[in-house]
Amino acid sequence: MAASAPGALVQVNDVRVRLGDRDVLCGIDLEIFPGEVLVLVGPNGAGKSTLLSVLSGDRKPDAGSVHFGGIPLTSLSHAKQARLRAVLLQEQHVSFPFTVRQVVEMGRAPWAGTSAEAQDEEVVERALDATEVTHLSSQRFPTLSGGEKARTAFARTLAQGTALQFLDEPTAALDIRHQEAVLTRVRKNARNGMAIVIVLHDLSLAAAYADRVAVLSDGIVKAAGPVREVMTAELLSDVYGHPIDVIERPGQASPVIIPNREAEAVL
Repeated sequence: MAASAPGALVQVNDVRVRLGDRDVLCGIDLEIFPGEVLVLVGPNGAGKSTLLSVLSGDRKPDAGSVHFGGIPLTSLSHAKQARLRAVLLQEQHVSFPFTVRQVVEMGRAPWAGTSAEAQDEEVVERALDATEVTHLSSQRFPTLSGGEKARTAFARTLAQGTALQFLDEPTAALDIRHQEAVLTRVRKNARNGMAIVIVLHDLSLAAAYADRVAVLSDGIVKAAGPVREVMTAELLSDVYGHPIDVIERPGQASPVIIPNREAEAVL
């Protein structure tokens, strides 16, 4: 059994996934630590969502391993996995017309029959409030806007009360205020000791809220580390096939990352 790196909550060793005749992940090595936000960035088809599905246990890799706290993920029951990590997918599908409150309450299902069940109502109320969907509690999930569905789904992951969160494009359907609110909550969760892995397409948001960034391209991690070490104009321009500027602003903690529209794109 592979040993976790000192302090690592999750260790990914040589993970490989092949779909048809295509290698989607090609030998991924990665560590995830408590109290950090790790953001996965990269172009479409880079392998970000596939990696997140492997980390969450939803997809078994063709080779390699994922360990939680030194324990192989494959040896953990679904119930134990659900108490360790919460997952937010890109698209939210609910087959029946559950209310917003009922959807958020689903996050408490892993704790049924445990002592933590006594906290269900309080935890659900906090999650509804934190995502600003309390006023929608009685609304049917299918009737919500895309942004309201996204915030409700995020509330469900908060209610789950796990040490790990895996979030795939949690801000994609949100307006600017709610993007900032969700990522501010993510940062607060990290300060409280949670380990969080997020897929983001907005590079400026990634730079603003990440402790570490992993840049994926063609199924490999091209670079991983602190924002300013990894998110360079040279690397990002190469990975995305388009000129990208990384702009430092006086007095600001993070750079702004934007496409260079004056230069000719390399397509």
